[in-house]
Amino acid sequence: MRLQERSLPDPMISAGYNSSGNPLPGAGLGTEPTANIGVMVSQEIPYPGKLALRSAIASREADAEQQQIEAARLSVTARVKQAYYSLASTYAVGDVLARNKALLDTLLKVSENRYSVGQAAQQDVIKAQTQLSILELQEQRIVQQRATQAGALNALLNRPASSPLARPEDLALMPFDYELDALIAIAAAHAPMLQRDRVMIDRSQLAVDSARKEYKPDFAVNGGYYYIGSMPSMYEFRFDVKVPLRRERRAAAVAEQLSALQRPAAPLTAVASACRDAFKRTTRWRRPRRGSRRCIAKPCCRKRGSHSSHRWPATRPAPSISCRS
Repeated sequence: MRLQERSLPDPMISAGYNSSGNPLPGAGLGTEPTANIGVMVSQEIPYPGKLALRSAIASREADAEQQQIEAARLSVTARVKQAYYSLASTYAVGDVLARNKALLDTLLKVSENRYSVGQAAQQDVIKAQTQLSILELQEQRIVQQRATQAGALNALLNRPASSPLARPEDLALMPFDYELDALIAIAAAHAPMLQRDRVMIDRSQLAVDSARKEYKPDFAVNGGYYYIGSMPSMYEFRFDVKVPLRRERRAAAVAEQLSALQRPAAPLTAVASACRDAFKRTTRWRRPRRGSRRCIAKPCCRKRGSHSSHRWPATRPAPSISCRS
């Protein structure tokens, strides 16, 4: 595109004739000096600097489009990562639910055995059954979420929604030692939309300079050859100047480009605000939370010491209930 804008306009070739006595071609050729058949070539030459400005504008527009492509690429990459980790989380949650379900199933069997011999209340059996039913519903919901996330990931990878996906690797807590100011500086230096705004500001400034260049005249060079029959051939050379008389139209073009230059771009504060929100979410989830560990069998042990009310046989240790944050 840049080479196209730097090149001269295409030349124009004209062919024609002049006749004398009648309008037919060749009438009076060789007998009348005004009768001839000829060809002319003309080349338009813009004022010096106009082509260079147009080329620079085209280059800035190409750079801005490249930043748009980079922003789209980063967006798709982020969405793929989010879908992948969401899919991995469904497997991790499913494993926790399976372990807790096994423990509750053991608790339910013990409660039923103790109830059958009159050593436990029916309320304990009902509570364990209720909690087990809740876990089964949670497992079904996790399976549905897993199918949804797998379909979303296949769609982002341009695959059929039913394409099988292997189980993702187990999630691991990655080190995160960035400070907020460092993150904002990195975003300011590499964010594609900020880069695009900077490029478009340069493009608008060049467009203003190009509009002001339109006050300058353009030129044209013409050369021609004419055949006059038995008389000597005639040659022509002409240099034309295109005078820019319509100054109001050019002034309107300059004002339009100036208004585009003064248009506010996407501020850095918006990017900094997004970084702060992401930083807060990351640090909040990585920070230990007080009182966040809850027993999955909480409905069965709302009263203090309710777990200890179950009298486990001395030869069989009481099952430990998994807790989660």
